[in-house]
Amino acid sequence: MKYLHILAAAILLTFNAFAQETAVIDRVIKLPEVGYNLSGITYNYDTHTYFMIQNNTGVIFEYDQSLSLLLRTIRISNLKNDDTEDIVYLGGNKYAISEEQNVVYFLTIEPGQVEVDGSKLARQQLP
Repeated sequence: MKYLHILAAAILLTFNAFAQETAVIDRVIKLPEVGYNLSGITYNYDTHTYFMIQNNTGVIFEYDQSLSLLLRTIRISNLKNDDTEDIVYLGGNKYAISEEQNVVYFLTIEPGQVEVDGSKLARQQLP
C-alpha cells in the first residue's frame, strides 16, 4: 500500500509540475499489472500517457492519462544489470533509464513497440 501512495503522489506532482500548483493526494490508484515493485514513473507530454518502470525487471508499462488502461508492456532484454530504478521522458519518444549500478541508458520507444534490445542502447556510466 505504501508504494501505491507514493505512486499517487508522483502522478499528482507530475500534473502539478506543469500547472505549478501544490499537490494533494486525494486517491490511490491500483495498477495490478505493475504490482508492488514500481520503481519510476514519467509523463510523456507528447502522447499524454504515463510510462512506468518496474524494479529488477527491465519492464516498462504505458498507461493512458487517467491511469485506468494499460496500453502496452515494453520488455527490455539484454541489459547488463536488470535492476532498473527510474525512467525519464526526454521528448521525441526518447527516454533515459537508470539502473542500480549508476548506469543511465538512452533509448527511443516508438509507437507500438513492445521490445527493446538493451545491448544496443547508448549508455553512460556515472561516477
